[in-house]
Amino acid sequence: MEGRVEQRLAEFRLTQEIIEQELQVLDEAAKTDKTGWFKRTGWMEFFKDRNLSHLAYQLRMPDRHEPKLKLAAELTELLIERCVKGLSTLPHEIRRWLRSAKREAPDTRPLGRLQNPESQARYAGYIVKFVCFYLRIIEDERAQTAISSQEIQAAAIQDLSDEQSDT
Repeated sequence: MEGRVEQRLAEFRLTQEIIEQELQVLDEAAKTDKTGWFKRTGWMEFFKDRNLSHLAYQLRMPDRHEPKLKLAAELTELLIERCVKGLSTLPHEIRRWLRSAKREAPDTRPLGRLQNPESQARYAGYIVKFVCFYLRIIEDERAQTAISSQEIQAAAIQDLSDEQSDT
């Protein structure tokens, strides 16, 4: 009797865990956010059917066990700094166009380094996190593809084995 109760409790916990994981998946694209930016980038389609907790975890900065990712983060920071320094070498008119949100007219002020260095560092940090996120997602998808390929190969070998045992 007690063994059956324990078994039922284990089944309940497993079911509850599965339901909680499913709740953390974005089932369909948000109906409220149909801005041009979301349509152009395709983020809502990317988020669809993905575990949001896993995606949020992928957004972290690299830790000491990720040397390649750490190098990518450092290189991204250096690249951003180099780009910002290079703005001063561009003609004034081009920098006005780069700052403009409109295709038809340049901004009144040119694009340049932010006055507050902390803001510059914060924005650079956002880009670094995005690069880390994207590199982790690529690696995850490669691993998933490898697993899928192995499963397909295993199924094909099993089918061949079954065919041979039938003959």
